[in-house]
Amino acid sequence: RFPLCSHFQSLVVIENGGTSLSHSGILDFSRCPIPFERPSRSIPTDHLPGVKSFPMIINLIAVGDKMPRWVAEGYQEYTRRLPPECALKLTEISARHRGKNADIRRIIRDEGHAMLAAIPQGSRVIALEVKGRSWSTEDLSRQLDNWLGSGQDIALLVGGPEGLAAECRERANQLWSLSPLTLPHPLVRVVVAEQIYRAWSILRNHPYHRG
Repeated sequence: RFPLCSHFQSLVVIENGGTSLSHSGILDFSRCPIPFERPSRSIPTDHLPGVKSFPMIINLIAVGDKMPRWVAEGYQEYTRRLPPECALKLTEISARHRGKNADIRRIIRDEGHAMLAAIPQGSRVIALEVKGRSWSTEDLSRQLDNWLGSGQDIALLVGGPEGLAAECRERANQLWSLSPLTLPHPLVRVVVAEQIYRAWSILRNHPYHRG
């Protein structure tokens, strides 16, 4: 039990491997000779002026790894615009061969298992599913704001031509219907990237969104 660092405005007591304060004050750990592990994420005060929210990675986990050039270029056009604290990261799941006599149920199941294995631990899972809930762009911006303040990374699941495995839908915390239209699954990742960037631009009052 002893005081540390004359730079402190409080007395720090080391006892049983922990610390406590003898009275209130502000501690300057940068000047302390004892190692102090800072949190890996920012304080969740995004709504306070000038204070950042949690840094977050949105993991887009999608079936298909041999996309046309326009798909890759379209996707990258929006991901490069997003800031590091709202990064969009693509994980491609190899599409199984769909021959004339292919067992589609088994293929969907196998792709689903691969998608589930690719979800980073602790992520909030959002499955893109035609029977899910539709969000307007403004709705998505509010969702994004909540995600940024949650302290969790996000995993977005995009299935193949026949959709997602049942196990992926069951694993999801939310089901998101991107559109009532039937979209080619390669196009989905481009639309998702653009909408996430648009939602972020709304939160930051960026002129990109003029809706």
